[in-house]
Amino acid sequence: MSELESVLRRAMADDTAGLAIAPDLVDRVVRRSVRRRRTRLRLLAVVAAVLVVAGAVPAYVALVPRHQVTAGETLAEIDGVEVGYLPEGFGGPPERIRVKAGPLAGEALRWKGDGGFVQVGVYRTGRSLEDALDLLALNLGPVASEPVKRTGPVVFTATDEMWVPEPGLALRVTTSASLESELGRIAEGLRVVRNRDVGGMRVTYVPSGLRAAGKARINLGGIARSWTNGTNDTQGVTVEVVHGREALDLDSLRQVPWPTNEELFDVRRVSVGPAAALQGSVASAGRRVDRGRMLLWVVRPGVGVRIWATTPLAGELRRIAEGVEEVAADAAVTVDGIGVPASLGEPSGGDSAMGREWSGITRFWGGRPGEGPYVAVSVYRGLEVEVDGWFRQISSATPRGASVGDVNGTLLTWKERPRDGAGPLAGRTFLWHPEVGLVLAVTVVAGPDDSARAVDDLADLVRNLRVP
Repeated sequence: MSELESVLRRAMADDTAGLAIAPDLVDRVVRRSVRRRRTRLRLLAVVAAVLVVAGAVPAYVALVPRHQVTAGETLAEIDGVEVGYLPEGFGGPPERIRVKAGPLAGEALRWKGDGGFVQVGVYRTGRSLEDALDLLALNLGPVASEPVKRTGPVVFTATDEMWVPEPGLALRVTTSASLESELGRIAEGLRVVRNRDVGGMRVTYVPSGLRAAGKARINLGGIARSWTNGTNDTQGVTVEVVHGREALDLDSLRQVPWPTNEELFDVRRVSVGPAAALQGSVASAGRRVDRGRMLLWVVRPGVGVRIWATTPLAGELRRIAEGVEEVAADAAVTVDGIGVPASLGEPSGGDSAMGREWSGITRFWGGRPGEGPYVAVSVYRGLEVEVDGWFRQISSATPRGASVGDVNGTLLTWKERPRDGAGPLAGRTFLWHPEVGLVLAVTVVAGPDDSARAVDDLADLVRNLRVP
């Protein structure tokens, strides 16, 4: 490493050191909010029961939070949040500043005009914040009113409010007194960009000024998503998730093919959290053309991540990597991040499977293959699940196109006889693609007497699996 690069890295580290979350944040949040949360849960249960009994709303209708995500023109974007509305006269280029709110640190856009100012702040905290009660526990300022719902705003003054639209993300809108009447509309125009998930992983930090370059896509090595500066693409980041035997360990992950003719040079061992990692320079064969920097590591055997950044963003690689986390639905029981209906209870067992470019996790309820009737939910991820006929790697059953639970996919049917010699069972597995690089499969195996109910159970499960 050159002396100049060392100086730049130290300067960047010093400049960003203040952005770290206080180490005791979670403890303080939990201590201060646990009593409020218990009270809130009891209150919400009573309110829900009253609404259902009184017929105020159907039991299956979700109440809409105050800050509803809406579609419309994007006037600006900051750290994965789009600004959809600004008062007249405030549409010019904003000032980008760093902001703090107690132990929280983030970025903000600030617009100034003849009529005052508008400021939109974004604070990303990992999983340290879950809802508005956690914000209250931080005692960030005088609270004018306590929010009724967890996604509601914590109002500090008539021109300053903050809320948690999703775990790990807090938004804050502040205006001058002259724009007090506009604050609510500005807040409701903020949209969290839902394009940071790739291959079962979530990218929680992207360098400022980068915007998503399309959706997740099939890459040569796995499932990838890219962010660029949107102008001449001189600055950009690609996060690629590799599944299967090619991600068993660092050595195999390093051998994954490149999209073009590149090689990894000057490789050194580093770490991403507790995981060992490799970092190096990417260049064309013979090192004739600089292609940026790469950091790669194995999340668990069969799941690896490669982050490829252009050279100007090399100093951001570690922060991007440490912000990559496994995605999980907001549900009591999940299978590789996919939410399962609570009515199933705790699973009775599980299996894992792996191919060259795919991996899968299965959870069973009631039994296992060969042990009698059972229900199973399987999650398969990777490049290879997009190949026609891939499902033949996991089953030799008869396939046909079908619609189950109003979802189009592939239905596999077969007969199964338990090892104890009991009568034959009817097996049905329905597979479908909710997104690129992801296949969900629901299996119901039942006896002849339960065949009709098994069909209904299959459809009900398909409808109620939750993809984050």
